[in-house]
Amino acid sequence: MNGAAAGGVERPSLGAASVGGERRGGLVTRGWGGPLALHGGGRRGESEGRAMGSSTELLADMLCTAAARGRVELVQALLEAGTSPNALNRLGRSPIQVMMMGSVRVAELLLLQGADPNRADPVTLTRPVHDAAREGFLDTLVALHRAGARLDVRDAWGRLPVDLAEERGHREVARYLRAATGGTEGGGHAGTDPAEGPAETLGSHQVWEKGSGE
Repeated sequence: MNGAAAGGVERPSLGAASVGGERRGGLVTRGWGGPLALHGGGRRGESEGRAMGSSTELLADMLCTAAARGRVELVQALLEAGTSPNALNRLGRSPIQVMMMGSVRVAELLLLQGADPNRADPVTLTRPVHDAAREGFLDTLVALHRAGARLDVRDAWGRLPVDLAEERGHREVARYLRAATGGTEGGGHAGTDPAEGPAETLGSHQVWEKGSGE
């Protein structure tokens, strides 16, 4: 990925040039002694540390952008390269907060690698479940719930995910949320742990029941 661009301007590498290791699709996937490991001492170590920090920030931005655009293959490649699923972009947002809600595959990839499904926006207090409910993406909402997302959380305006689904007319989403929280109306319901929810089938989606073998 290194080289001169048009006009003789050098393009930055996707991986820090000073960090040795294997490359996969232009990404540094393994450094000396392990995934993106950094060795060295003195001034060289400090220089490599700065390069690593710059590379980490770049990869975080790339992962957030790929998630926001629903680019499944790039998201997978970046995660396999060692990018944290909870890495923050330059605006302080994580990939799961900015992901394309209609791409359940992106959500599943991030969650499988340990993305926090309950990360709230510091200003609006919205969480991924609020976004999925408001936009009407039931598959993504189910994936978040399975991964431990709480459904009883309110945003800065006091709205629950079920309130947003009902406001937008997403009946199936609202029905799922009411069943999962044990309520029949929006506003004020206590949320359930995804492992302790009621056993009920809504279309092709099953609300979690306690103990799959029980």
